[in-house]
This record gives sequence, C-alpha cells and structure tokens, in this order.
Amino acid sequence: MIKHDFIETNVFNKIEKIKLPKADINHLEIEELKLILNMCKIYYPQYYVLLFTFIGTGARGEKYLH
Repeated sequence: MIKHDFIETNVFNKIEKIKLPKADINHLEIEELKLILNMCKIYYPQYYVLLFTFIGTGARGEKYLH
C-alpha cells in the first residue's frame, strides 16, 4: 500500500532478503555457569548479584556498565 499516491510502486519491494549465516556462539554448560558463579561468590562477592543477573537474563555487560 502506498500512501497518498505520491509514487506508483514501492522500490523496496524489489529488494531480496539477505541470507545471514547463523552465528557461531559457544554457550557455557550449566555446570560451567555454576562454577563461574561459585568462584565469583568466593573471590568477588560484590559482583555476584550483577553476574548472576547477566547470566540469568542474557544481558550483555557492556550495555549496562557504560
């Protein structure tokens, strides 16, 4: 649908979708996450809640630490 009849055809309809390769992401196993959280609790207890939140929500640190 073209509003107000300013143009006759939408040129963007001719653009093909770009096929993106699947991301090669290496996720940590549950046991690895538990180990990281336990080590954080022991050595960096002040960051434990922050790290737990990042891991639990999938948030990226750089987004929230700036």
